[in-house]
Amino acid sequence: MKELKEFILDDCIEKIIDYRGKTPLKMGGGWSEAGVKVISALNVHSGFIDNCDQIRFVNESIYKKWMQEDIKKYDLFLVSEGASLGENCIWDSNEKIVLGQRLYAIRTNENKLDPWFFAMYMQTNKFKNQISQISTGSTVFGISQPILRNLKILLPDINKQRKIGKIYKELREKIILNNKINNNLVEFAF
Repeated sequence: MKELKEFILDDCIEKIIDYRGKTPLKMGGGWSEAGVKVISALNVHSGFIDNCDQIRFVNESIYKKWMQEDIKKYDLFLVSEGASLGENCIWDSNEKIVLGQRLYAIRTNENKLDPWFFAMYMQTNKFKNQISQISTGSTVFGISQPILRNLKILLPDINKQRKIGKIYKELREKIILNNKINNNLVEFAF
């Protein structure tokens, strides 16, 4: 087995998308009843998007003002501050969304860091402890983009990452399917 090598996150990614602090009000609008979903830190938990009943929406005009860079399939979300600091998930959809409060989107360089491997890596206690240790703040702890970019990560070679990432993706899909089955059974029972 080949050794793990230490890398700086910034050397393994294409970009970090950061619209923290933006709101529809700051862009001359408000929340909508429907339209483009706004995914925020409230919706990212344990590797999945949840609290879907609390997702807000903006209209197309606000979306265009807000999102100078679109979120792409396999971007990774990381909660940047607050009680949910370090929570994360992978965006496994082509749906157009707005990146909301307290959330970074990380786009990997897929020749250096497999997004599914990184999604799995971000779920480890090692990663979450790293995030906790490098966070700063007096009332609300958070992680700045420069500090995040300099995070050290241990990685196997890209081929091993892809194999591990594929297994993680398959397991995640099974969890999603099982959750849907459970929800359907509960609805059927009541």
